[in-house]
Amino acid sequence: GFSGVGSQTGNTSLALNAAQGLSRFAPRVLLLALGREGLAERCGLNPAPASAALLKEPDGWENAVVRDEARGIDIAVIKLNGDPLPSKIGLGDLLTRMNERYDAVVMDLGPVPEDDLALAALHTLDAVVFTVYEDRTMFRDLRRALDAASAAGVPSLTAILNGSQRPFA
Repeated sequence: GFSGVGSQTGNTSLALNAAQGLSRFAPRVLLLALGREGLAERCGLNPAPASAALLKEPDGWENAVVRDEARGIDIAVIKLNGDPLPSKIGLGDLLTRMNERYDAVVMDLGPVPEDDLALAALHTLDAVVFTVYEDRTMFRDLRRALDAASAAGVPSLTAILNGSQRPFA
């Protein structure tokens, strides 16, 4: 999964590029945007965001998936829309079903630990990449995100500097 530490770190672009890159090696790749704005518009798609009800009862989750032929991936957008956060068990059930159908599921997550849906998803991840941006991301915020992922038992953690305001010499 990919999670930005703060806003405007380029997280969604990195998740989209990773999913597209994986599609060269794996024929069935899903990019799952949990609570993320703008992904569908960036891809020129118009998927109807699924609600928290889908996270509680995953039957019919396939209806939330839209094919992006240009990138060779499927995309699903799931937002809470003001609904209460689903249980971790419900989210785990949904991801288990997705993993049965797809070779790879890449998640575009909100900022950890501020985003409740992203925080709930952490325990389902094999790895998480925290996206930071120089001059915008505070070290203490990155430390909190890494600590939350570690506490959730994510086996592989890393951070990537995705941008800087400073010109390169």
